Amino acid sequence: MRTFLDFALEDPARCELLLERHIPGFTPSPESYALAEEVLGRAGKLLNEAGVTEQGDIDTDCTGWDVRKMALHVLGSGDAQASVREFVHQVRKGKPLNKEIDSHHWVDGLNELQIRERDHLSNENIVGQ
Repeated sequence: MRTFLDFALEDPARCELLLERHIPGFTPSPESYALAEEVLGRAGKLLNEAGVTEQGDIDTDCTGWDVRKMALHVLGSGDAQASVREFVHQVRKGKPLNKEIDSHHWVDGLNELQIRERDHLSNENIVGQ
């Protein structure tokens, strides 16, 4: 891990060119966007049919996390997986949070940072992303 982070921080532009897949000007086709909306709509319908209509309707296995925090974490994790630069940012800023949250595993600080940095998002923004 340390070697990878050193490599990424040494030359962020090189790292981005080698490890990130940017397609300038890419916009999904209306057909692919409609398909994504359909799949998400089906997931929402299934949740509603199961009685999940409010955030508090679902317990999570993560102590201290509600559904909103889970969603913020998923967004942050996705951002980190999509961008080496974002992943490096989360590692650098997240690891120091371990002391504050009384954790000893480096990934817990990243998770906490993912939630904190996205907590300003409205529920509509979260769903939109």
